[in-house]
Amino acid sequence: MVLFTSSVKAAVIEVTVHAPSLFSREATLVVKNNSVVPRIVRVVISNNDDRSADIGTAVITVPEMKTIEIKVSPKEGKRYSAPLYWEWAEAIGDLNKMAKQKGYWIPFEGGVKTAICQYPHGKDLAIDFCVPIGTKIVAARSGVVYRVVDTFTEGGNDPKYSNMANSIEVYHDDGTRAMYIHLEPKSAHVQEGDRVERGQLLATVGLTGQTSGPHLHLHVTKYGADLKDSFIDPMFENESGDEFKIIEGEVVERTTGVQSKRNIEKLQTYDTKNEKSIKENKNLDDCGSKQVDVGKKAIDCIGKNDDKAIEYFNQYIKTHPSDRLALARLATSYTRANRHQEAIAAYKKAIAANWISYDFAYHYSTSLYEMGNNEEGLKWLKRSVDLQPECGSCVGTLARRFSDLKKYKDALRLLETFDERQVAKGRARIFSGQILLVKDLIEKSARP
Repeated sequence: MVLFTSSVKAAVIEVTVHAPSLFSREATLVVKNNSVVPRIVRVVISNNDDRSADIGTAVITVPEMKTIEIKVSPKEGKRYSAPLYWEWAEAIGDLNKMAKQKGYWIPFEGGVKTAICQYPHGKDLAIDFCVPIGTKIVAARSGVVYRVVDTFTEGGNDPKYSNMANSIEVYHDDGTRAMYIHLEPKSAHVQEGDRVERGQLLATVGLTGQTSGPHLHLHVTKYGADLKDSFIDPMFENESGDEFKIIEGEVVERTTGVQSKRNIEKLQTYDTKNEKSIKENKNLDDCGSKQVDVGKKAIDCIGKNDDKAIEYFNQYIKTHPSDRLALARLATSYTRANRHQEAIAAYKKAIAANWISYDFAYHYSTSLYEMGNNEEGLKWLKRSVDLQPECGSCVGTLARRFSDLKKYKDALRLLETFDERQVAKGRARIFSGQILLVKDLIEKSARP
């Protein structure tokens, strides 16, 4: 939840609430959407002398780059009393649109054969397409690109990589969103705000984030009025418009659809370092099943099934409320599960217990940004780098945030300093490409 008590300009949403005029009972709510996609905004209005009392609530869809003004009546038996206090939260989407399952293409060029190496992911209707590194990824449906993460360089089967995956997110006209994950560094062919058509090149397959082998992870979701995200099961069709179902273990291709069936046991997609098959990490719903202690159950589920990790950590903390590390792990599990509103409340509890670490600060910044609190997110991202200057993902993300703010020189200094330390230790530079891009931005900004 993002908390404000006056007209506040965030990076994405501006919310203002005016108290009723002399002869009115209604408050006036004004919401401005500065983003390239629609937003669902939920506002709870209270009187400042009792901020816990919900006097009036509104949930509205604000179209992209538009401002909406509505009247909000007080609930029965209540009334507004200036000054007002309000809280708001937002998510990408459109409550006026119904999600469409049909019309998806396999997200690769025609002729590329890909194995469905996992579908679904436990209870989540997500799909893993196993293809070689460098395979071109195309848009499964038309839409608007609203987020591009392109700077991470690391990946592997270790849960520490869980928040280091390059990704592209596309908003569809029916209010759904597709996320393409595990992309090669610097492979994005689109940028935020671009309109893409079905079949248009997005990026290439990589090994970033938590992954046991090269593959593309694709899932489609839609937010509801409660701001909870629900998975949509996409229905695929070939280029002739014939629909077909995907089944784990099948090999599919965009032009004609299903090509053949193979046993998933034979689809050996190896981690380049450990040479472990994806089969070893296939069924993650059993995490914690071999543990007796609920705390160990929670730890076993980290990065495997974050919803279960959250469930176990909450059980454990009831009897161990002073376990600072458990509080921190609960918070970061919320972030990995994309439950950012709950995450922020959990981070505050861990901070109150005097916990801080570089990865804690990094994950906290992610949830803050996701909830629109960019100023606080930047502060915690800086702390992650201060606490661990050798965290490449922390440095790369901070540099990108600096670039978003047009602080190009700060970004360049950060990246060059990191790479200089790498060279001094006999290691390869990892930010050469990003440094060149930032230099281009500096040059462009200096032009009259």
